[in-house]
Formats: sequence, structure tokens, C-alpha cells
Amino acid sequence: MKNNFEFLLILILCIKYLYSEWYPDTRVTNDFAASYTSLNNTKSLAISGDTIHAVWVDERDGNPEIYYARSFDKGETWESPRRLTYNDSLSLYPAIAVKDSFVHIVWSDFRDDGAGEIYYKRSRDYGETFESERRITYAPLGSGWASVAVWNSTVHIVWDDARNYIDYQIYYTRSLDNGESFEPERQITTPTNLAQLGPSICVWDSIVHIVWYDLREFNTGYKIYYTRSLNNGESFEQDRKITYINSDIRYCSISCYDSLVGVVYVDLNTNTVYFSRSVNRGVSWTSPTLLGDMDEKEEWEPSISIYKNYIRAIWEEKHNNKFYLIYKYSENKGLYWKPETILVSADNSYGASIVDDGKKVCVLWTDTRDWNEEIYFKKNVYVNVMEKSLKNKTNIFLSSVYVRDGVIPLKIINSNKPLKIYLFNKYGKCVLNKKYFADVSCIFDKSLKIIPDEIYFLKVLVGRDEYKFKVFKLREE
Repeated sequence: MKNNFEFLLILILCIKYLYSEWYPDTRVTNDFAASYTSLNNTKSLAISGDTIHAVWVDERDGNPEIYYARSFDKGETWESPRRLTYNDSLSLYPAIAVKDSFVHIVWSDFRDDGAGEIYYKRSRDYGETFESERRITYAPLGSGWASVAVWNSTVHIVWDDARNYIDYQIYYTRSLDNGESFEPERQITTPTNLAQLGPSICVWDSIVHIVWYDLREFNTGYKIYYTRSLNNGESFEQDRKITYINSDIRYCSISCYDSLVGVVYVDLNTNTVYFSRSVNRGVSWTSPTLLGDMDEKEEWEPSISIYKNYIRAIWEEKHNNKFYLIYKYSENKGLYWKPETILVSADNSYGASIVDDGKKVCVLWTDTRDWNEEIYFKKNVYVNVMEKSLKNKTNIFLSSVYVRDGVIPLKIINSNKPLKIYLFNKYGKCVLNKKYFADVSCIFDKSLKIIPDEIYFLKVLVGRDEYKFKVFKLREE
């Protein structure tokens, strides 16, 4: 028998289930001045492999400027923040998207006659260096609240714009060459004399999805409107309403994965978060699903991320005059949702962005626990839950990574072979050794001492077949 337990999970034929657990909060900024993330229509962080990129507004220089930081180890440690803008005017609402070595950042900048304009900055070397910023818009009355998405070499940017001397409308531009050049910006919504605000964008292959909140039904308040492009942004379909709640609906965030598109937003009449989805690439949309609580708590600024069947949402909710971060997820494309949990309960946490890349779920937000606004990060690393069919149709899989009263989360189905279970700590010491001769659903050992936040290694022998697992963040609950 080998006692060599690598830091990698062994490769098994089929990864069928995924389970994950949240790591402790990580503070990204540390300065007496305020640092704060963007609104929920966009993302303040992006993932590229093990590297995580973050942008925010920082006032440490006496003026709101765009700052950037990255982590090479999945958010465990962060480089020192770097200032990206240098002007005496406001730089606000940054958004970020990453593809391979290209990092794309957009924001609203007030250096041009006091009106906000959309500016763009990129890195071609994974964020090591950034080129000079470029002005994207030329709108007399300003442009703001930009959102950016990227697919391969195409960069898509959307924002609200008042260039026609009427209320804000939704505008769009794209670059087909990784941000080297941009096409002329163009309005993609039906012209109205009433506000169209807070656009949010996502892209899957050649299909571009955009939502915003729209006041064209003035008597009943804002509604969520949607448009899409089927040809990589070359043209867009007629925009249409996708929410029919007789209420004032705002603050939308969109995400997509293949044919699944999801949107979260807030009903201002009840201050409650809702969700709508399309399972056919935006052709049709479901009725709203209530995600928040219909009580007197205020809920704001939801953010959404989709990976395969998993949909994850986070928003801020008022508890005892403080805003906590609430997290909720679905494993089946939004058909059913797990109960909500309080993810962060520090003093006044808000402005969260959530991103899921299939290996980890990452959240960036603004937090005042340190007596001023600082940027915090939290991650949730997937643990692979394995299943392998043997010749005798034995299935072995990890059903959980929690330990409660000494329960080790192993389940054996239809086994007619002797079982041996070993659990090792990170130093290679065996802390559990059990033998069984029948079907086993759980393993109990009341005397087992599990150290919270440690890494453990599980070895299972089913007859002569050996399985080894790394268990992340095994802890008492």
C-alpha cells in the first residue's frame, strides 16, 4: 500500500457531483481612505485560471481613482493595489473582463467638461502592465454605468448615454481585435423620452445578452428590458420587457452559460430580490422567482453568476441597521433554490460581485468593518464529489465535506467487498482506521478529533480497489 497522498485529487472516470465550502474573508485594501466596488450591473472581479483580477474606486490619493489588484493563488494572497487613472476629476464605476492574457477595464470618467464619459484600459500581459487609457464615448450630457464582457477576441461594452439631449438610453460598442480598436458606438434600444439605466451584459459564443431597467411604462415604474444579438453584436433584436411585476423594478444583473440565461433584480415596492431565467438563449423568459424574503428587510444590488446548471446569487440585506451579504444558489438551472445563507455579517457589507468559473466561486465587495470602506474577497473552492462504477456496480462517492459529531462523509452503495477506511492529516498521521464488511452509509467515530480549516486525505479500499481523495476545509459545523 502506498502512503503517498498528493495535493491533487485522483482522476476518476466521472465527476458527477460538486460540493464546496466558503473560505475566510480576505482583506484586499488597507488604507484610511475609502475604497469601494461598482454597482451590481457589472463585475468588479474576473477569473482566469488561478489568477483573480479586481478593480474598484479608491480615494487614497484625495480623489476617486480606479485601482486594480490581482492574486496568483486563487485569492489566498494579493499584490499591492495599483492606481490606473491619473486626473483631477472623478473616475467611477469600473468594470472588468478577462480572457487569456488580456485584461479589459472600463469606467466612467469626468475629466471631459465635467460630463461622465466611458474610458477603456487594457493589459496584454495578464495585468502585469497596462496601456494608456482611451476615451470610448463622446456624449454631451454624459455616459455612465458601463458593463463589459469578452468572448475570444471580441470585447463588448454597454452603458447608458444621454447624448441626444433626452434621458439616458442604452448604447453599445465592440472590439473585434482584443481592444486594439473599437467600432463607433450605437444606440441599441428603442428611443424613448424616459430613462433606460444600469445595463448589464453577458456573452456566450456569438450570442450577446443585455438587460437594463427602463421607465417607458412611466405610470407603473421601471421594468427590466432585454435585447440580444445572435451575430456577435453586429445587430440586435427589438428590445422587449421580461418582467411583468406590477411594481418598480431596478438594479438588474445578468449571467449566461450556453442556452441558460439568468437575471436578478430588485422590486423596489417591497425591497425584495427576484430572479428570471431563459433556458432557450433568451427566446422566452419565466415568471419571476422570489429569492429574498417578503419581510421588512431591505434588499439591494443583487449579482448573479452561472456555470453549467449552477446559478449563484448574492445581494445585500439590512439586518439591525447594518447590511449583510446574503448568498443563495440553485443546482438545477434555477428551478429550485437552496435556502439563503448570511455569507458576510460584518458591519455594512455591500456592492458584491460574484463569479463562478467551475472550480471556485469568488466574491468581491465593500466592507466597513475596519471603520472605513475597504475591499474584501471571499472564495468557495469546489470539492470534487466522485462516483465510479465498478464491475460489481459498486458506487463510491463523497456526499459532503462536513464533519458533525465525528461523521465522516463517505457513502458506499451496493458493495459486497470488504471496506477499509483511512483518514490522514496533513502531516501524514492516520487519525482514523476502520474496517467494514457490509454496505456503509456513514462512518462514525465520536472520539475523532477534527481540526477546523485543516486539509485531510481520505483513502478507501474496496477489495483491492484503492481510492484517494483530498478533502478541503474539513471542519466541525
